[in-house]
Amino acid sequence: MAGKKILLILWMYRALSTEAPPSRFLNLFDNLRPSFPDTWVIMQGNGEHGHGDGHIREVTPWIPIRGRFRLGKGLIFRIKAAVATVTLILAKKIDCVIMRGEDTILILPLLKVLGIFVIYDFHGLKSLELLHEGRRFRAALVRALEGILLRSSDRILVVSRGMVPQIRIHEKKCIYLPNGVNIPEIERSTRDCGITLPPHRHVIGFLGNWEQCMRIEDICDAARYLEGTIAVIIGKGYQADAYRAKYRDRMEVVFTGRIERECAYTLLKQFDVGIVPYDRDSYMSGIEDFFSNRKVFEYLAAGRPIILSDIAGRPGFLRENTNFIGYESGNPRDLADKIRHLFENPDLARQMGENNARLAGEYSWGGLVEASGLADAIRNG
Repeated sequence: MAGKKILLILWMYRALSTEAPPSRFLNLFDNLRPSFPDTWVIMQGNGEHGHGDGHIREVTPWIPIRGRFRLGKGLIFRIKAAVATVTLILAKKIDCVIMRGEDTILILPLLKVLGIFVIYDFHGLKSLELLHEGRRFRAALVRALEGILLRSSDRILVVSRGMVPQIRIHEKKCIYLPNGVNIPEIERSTRDCGITLPPHRHVIGFLGNWEQCMRIEDICDAARYLEGTIAVIIGKGYQADAYRAKYRDRMEVVFTGRIERECAYTLLKQFDVGIVPYDRDSYMSGIEDFFSNRKVFEYLAAGRPIILSDIAGRPGFLRENTNFIGYESGNPRDLADKIRHLFENPDLARQMGENNARLAGEYSWGGLVEASGLADAIRNG
């Protein structure tokens, strides 16, 4: 039974740890291999090679997926990735796949014909996101694909308990496996990447590549109300160029863009406060315990006090005034007041940081994978 052969499939992301989806799959890969040595992962490549012992396979697009005609270029790549995936499945005699993305519908029929155990990594209904963006035609198409994938999967990984109500009909197939954190990696990060911050007394910040559900402007605008404070935004995301242009003349706001993870963690340890600015107007914010963002776990592991939007969708394992302080989304003055409260109460900030460092220990990747029962599900599948 321990001889099960596993393939993790994430076509549209490169095998990098700087973004949450590939980082999740790479950590699953690392934590499954001790029990299942014949574990493989296939992702998008960039023409570079040399990942470990060859168990991380990359598929390089014939045409870079950017600029004009991205939809067509993406379709061509997905077909190439599907062919490469099927070839690997047959060559390695794969027993189980863990996959993410509605594009995996391309290989689903073969998986069912071969009797392969299918685990779908679920991060919320993408069709609902598209619907709230007003993209009705695409939402209808994606909803149909998601329905087929969820029905056809033998197990479904969910990253937060708040996602289960979206797929209540499949609840019995769900395995709770939230995002985790590599604590030693954060603790040992001391790399100087040549990013010099302006001299300020306090540093508030954000770490990660943000989506539309984040209000980065809350952090940037709050900094103007805090004397001697600098806001550092590490990463990129939705309308990143517009934010850079808007705040380019503001000395108290620094956008680093995407940087190497060790550099990002080194900067993170200079934060006095880590901020998670969920947008209350996002439909996801109203779903209790919906979010499971990697940045939260990284703030915990760095032992930083957290301020986040006081919304229903915040991670349910966080306790207000113990792990975080809430602020009103869209109100940078309120955010500034909450930050100032921590600055003026250093004992509270220190205690919250210590609480968070302890809590981080419960969310190490190894412990999460073991506690989830994923390995047993694979063995019995």
